[in-house]
Amino acid sequence: MLRSKAKRWFLAWRFQHLQFRTMHWKHWLLRCLVPNDALEALAVEAPAPAVPNEPFSALEHDANMTENVDGHLVVAEQCDSTQLQQKSTSAGKGLNAFVIRLTNPVCGGKKGEVLKGFNSASQRDYASGLLAALPSSTSNILAGLACKANAANDCKVESKCVNSVGKFAANADCFYVRMKYGGSKTLEQCFAEPNREAKSIKFLMMGVVKVLQLIHKSNFFHSDFQLKNLMVDDTCNSAKLQVVDLDGMRNASTVGKQTGEPFCAAHEAWKDYMQLFGACHEDYGYPKLENLVKNTAAKLMAQALREAADSALDCSSNPWDKSWAEITSMQNGPGAKFLAAAKDLK
Repeated sequence: MLRSKAKRWFLAWRFQHLQFRTMHWKHWLLRCLVPNDALEALAVEAPAPAVPNEPFSALEHDANMTENVDGHLVVAEQCDSTQLQQKSTSAGKGLNAFVIRLTNPVCGGKKGEVLKGFNSASQRDYASGLLAALPSSTSNILAGLACKANAANDCKVESKCVNSVGKFAANADCFYVRMKYGGSKTLEQCFAEPNREAKSIKFLMMGVVKVLQLIHKSNFFHSDFQLKNLMVDDTCNSAKLQVVDLDGMRNASTVGKQTGEPFCAAHEAWKDYMQLFGACHEDYGYPKLENLVKNTAAKLMAQALREAADSALDCSSNPWDKSWAEITSMQNGPGAKFLAAAKDLK
């Protein structure tokens, strides 16, 4: 009964998550995930559509804007697309965006920084607003804006959709937000290395949990806390860990659900752990940690770590019935319970 119920809310959550990552930000705001008093701070109004066959007003539109045959505005490139294509490389893609990494300074960015590209200014501006609102206390572990939060507009770039690996047409207009360099490898790539040792898996996962505890301590949750969104350097050093894909992060106070309801803030924090380990697998369907590890001995360690997470998360209970304080407690929460169990694993 419990697992059947859990599967139903999980499928509902995955559908809701897909909607969130693809729908227009205004529609999502109206679905209560951001309270009314926060709308003004986060919203960025999209420009009004041009009226066909009417002359532009220099007071209303930038001089670089042109009008295409059907009367819509097209923003001329602020960054030369040829230069951007030559000095960047693909770094991944998601549901509604893609990422390129700068291989040389270009578009106001430094080598190693990344540009996340969207096909509309409103999506880019919304993501930029969310990134600017992330807690400064976690800036050393979050690969967020490459600009200061009070100068977020300096991290906006407009060009063509270069190196998007088929996400958008190469000649389409793209709206980018410039972000910090996260690292050269994901933990998913590290764990897939055939010579990755068991003790390395253990210490990396313990380091990741400590990072997640800091995020929760700042009153935020991530929403997609998987190995593919955790970056390190070429040596897979946990001391260099950076969290990416941050535009799904939310402040717990902005969640329009109460304790006892699925998708409440505590439930969202709990899901961060579940996604990381592939825990409570029969109900939630994320890949088990051991299935992402190639080395045989390391695979056994990964399984033991995932089982420790299963126990810490209490998979047989309803996570939404717990409070934010219970889930995020540095002393008694799932993270603390996992760390206590993991340190004794050999």
